[in-house]
Amino acid sequence: MVIGPRIWKTGIAVTLCIFLVHSLNLGSPLLAIVATILTIQPSITKSIAQGGNRVVATIIGGLIGFIIVSYLGDHPITVGLAVILAIAISTRLKLQEGIVIAAITVAAVMVDVTGDPKLYALHRLIETLVGIGVGVGVNLVFSPPNTERNLIEGLTDVNQHLKNLYVTVLNGFILNNGYNQEKLEEEINEIRSKLEDIRRRMFEFKDEIGYRKVLKSHQVKKYETVVTSLNLIFERILGIYYTELNRSQRNIDLEGTSKEYRDILETLQKLLTTTVSMQENLLCYLTSKNADLCLYLENCGQQSAELVEELRLQINKWHLIDENKNNSISLMELSNIGYEMEQINHHLKRITDTLKQIVEGETANSEEGFIKWLTARVFTRKKGS
Repeated sequence: MVIGPRIWKTGIAVTLCIFLVHSLNLGSPLLAIVATILTIQPSITKSIAQGGNRVVATIIGGLIGFIIVSYLGDHPITVGLAVILAIAISTRLKLQEGIVIAAITVAAVMVDVTGDPKLYALHRLIETLVGIGVGVGVNLVFSPPNTERNLIEGLTDVNQHLKNLYVTVLNGFILNNGYNQEKLEEEINEIRSKLEDIRRRMFEFKDEIGYRKVLKSHQVKKYETVVTSLNLIFERILGIYYTELNRSQRNIDLEGTSKEYRDILETLQKLLTTTVSMQENLLCYLTSKNADLCLYLENCGQQSAELVEELRLQINKWHLIDENKNNSISLMELSNIGYEMEQINHHLKRITDTLKQIVEGETANSEEGFIKWLTARVFTRKKGS
């Protein structure tokens, strides 16, 4: 069991809420606890934005609850009508994230009223606002979510799974040894789930940009390019997988094939080695920012492009030399495999170019920040002298 930052931050926020509510003599801290739990979000921007929405919704709920309990009492029917009114107004004002807290505040203000209704409603309102404030504050102070790091970790993980799937399905085609289809289907479903998780992390990262003001919108687009390219690579790998599933049913004897056909398979193996090496090092470059690694990736991309061209020529040569009608299906299969690998190489090169732009952009931002800092220091010293 892994206890992530959001879990232990929620625990800290709840503890602080209880202490703060008791110190302010507001009564039960339950409402503050509910509010702070709802406010702890996976991104700072979302936490602040939703915190603001919940503050407005809390005030709406508190006012509605106070007005109705003051004039109509706390009968169950009036409480229900007040909740409906609070939800309707929150929806009308597009405070979707605050609907729950508005309804809870109404109920808290109207149910079990003791003493002066005005004072009771005010305490419940303050209690809710305390919970929201503590939730936002804890999220800001304690281990604020690093959505970019989370995104990179997710990309690294899914890229590794894609690489393993790529090796398995293409080796299955080259060696003609078939697949453990049940195991591969499980892996494919797992990758689909991971790609969906990547999309969620991408949305969180885009939300965070609005708060941190560190990265520009063009850098967000570059990450989106990486995410899109990995999805397209996945689809190309599936194309190879389904091609081999169809071929395996024909029980081809590789020993009985021509030299030209075996040369094609050898080129496929070389292309697999080059593209896998490229794929293994792609996201290492993003985290290490090693210029030599970038050069290596570009060289791998060039070698892959040359092998793709060689593969195309070999397929044409084999088709002309070995004119056998039975080979027409094999020709289609090899052409499909060659096309899928060419597209995989294209997407890998696209990711390389994108990561290079991201790294160079971050380096330029760091250098620009350092120059500004150094200039300010020099200017301050001159002014002081």
